[in-house]
Amino acid sequence: MSGMQAIERQREGAEVFYGAEVCKKKSKELLEELHLPKGLLPLSGLDEVGHNRGTGFVWMKQKKGSQHVFKKIGKTVSYATEVTAFVEDHRMKRMTGVKSKEFLIWISLSDMSIDERDPTKITFKTPAGIGRSFPVSAFEEEEEEDKKKDEEENKCKMYPDMAEERNATTQTVIMGVAPPKGLFAYVKGKNENGTKMEMTAPVMTEVSTSKGPSKESFVTSFYIGKRYQANPPSAQGLHPQNWGLKYAAVRQFGGYATDAGVPLEAAALDASLKGSKWAPSVDKSRKTNPTVLYTVAQYSAPFRTSGRVNEIWMLFDDIATA
Repeated sequence: MSGMQAIERQREGAEVFYGAEVCKKKSKELLEELHLPKGLLPLSGLDEVGHNRGTGFVWMKQKKGSQHVFKKIGKTVSYATEVTAFVEDHRMKRMTGVKSKEFLIWISLSDMSIDERDPTKITFKTPAGIGRSFPVSAFEEEEEEDKKKDEEENKCKMYPDMAEERNATTQTVIMGVAPPKGLFAYVKGKNENGTKMEMTAPVMTEVSTSKGPSKESFVTSFYIGKRYQANPPSAQGLHPQNWGLKYAAVRQFGGYATDAGVPLEAAALDASLKGSKWAPSVDKSRKTNPTVLYTVAQYSAPFRTSGRVNEIWMLFDDIATA
């Protein structure tokens, strides 16, 4: 069945939108609703978008076929005048109208999905079931990426300003050795009281030097909600710690916090601090805790693929010399 025939059969009961501006907006909203990157379908000249929620069928029509080069992975993808698919959370399947260029040959793509176990990767498959994965960040909107770069800046601010009890001078955090899945189990009720609680942001990972093979060690923590501050439930391998008033030199960045990218962001923050008025305070803190390198703060849910917010922190307690 051709794309046009499929579209006509799915029109009844579908939401249909017309016009370039409206269609561009609706296509991005659809991808966001599916938890897929908003730059995944960069169709130019869209004039119709439809979504039959009853069957999960979607279609997008553009005035003429188009091609797009995803610069981060060096791949050229072509889009026919009609692109169709059946959709579900994190996935578009039984697609038509999308092809990728591989070694001078155009290969049809029929499926693209993000595995919840690794939300940093998106996998594309051919009708024959042959698949290949790429970083989700390669399919974020380029204009959004440029905006993120422009907005990145170094700043100094007091913490905890993201905790639930914002006016308190002391906050309790629950800490555990990375990876953080033990902390996620903790809020889901895997603690001595079986208490379930809401996850807070940011999730913080302190990175320190280590004598082990990896050269680095990690401790992950997050703020305990207001109602549990006085007496947080205990759990094996985790322990509470009270944080007094802290200051942080901060660098903000988007996308996912990756093993390759985080050290580069930390190095950029470190370089920007040299000779600044904050340098004496940061240096003093390093002498007090010489093994601690920096802290990574992640504010976005794991399955959010666009508009993510992360920060590098270099914490210090004394601002008197800053």
